[in-house]
Amino acid sequence: MLSGFLKKAIFSRMFTAEKGQIKLLKSRYMLVHVPAMAKIIYDFSKIKGGRKKLYETGFESGKAVISDFRKVLPPAKFLVNSMMNTMMGVQEMLGWGKFELKKLKKKKHYMIVHWDSAIAIEMVKKFGRQKEAMCSWPCGVLAGAIGILLDDELRTRETKCIAKGDEYCELIIERKTAKKSRKKG
Repeated sequence: MLSGFLKKAIFSRMFTAEKGQIKLLKSRYMLVHVPAMAKIIYDFSKIKGGRKKLYETGFESGKAVISDFRKVLPPAKFLVNSMMNTMMGVQEMLGWGKFELKKLKKKKHYMIVHWDSAIAIEMVKKFGRQKEAMCSWPCGVLAGAIGILLDDELRTRETKCIAKGDEYCELIIERKTAKKSRKKG
């Protein structure tokens, strides 16, 4: 079943799939085999600094996607609840898994999302249960995308992960704040 957003995008020609290209707005996309993506993330997680690089790459990707939307949709259309639901609906339609917005504090730019990650589920099948949360790339995508949406610097932390044996992945999306050091004296 197509999300309402995707139906509108197809109708308005913002989404096309022709001549060997998938485009949403003017950006090109490709479908990726979930086991391949799980392996890429798994392999990168074993390299020193790999998780950070995955997060940063996802972050830049998320920013770019939402920046495209900001160019064609007026700011009044960017209501946090509806945009979050639209974003999660598009990601579900693309095969990321089912998302559920569990908590939203608009003024604080804080939210909790539960996610049945297709990548984490596949990772358990292929590589067994992991010791650490494994969704650094999607966490980066969400932080970058929602940060552009809210015009704020955000970060995403994964506090639960299917790959670790949890029932779902839990993502905390919040303002990025600098740690303040206390001087004694």
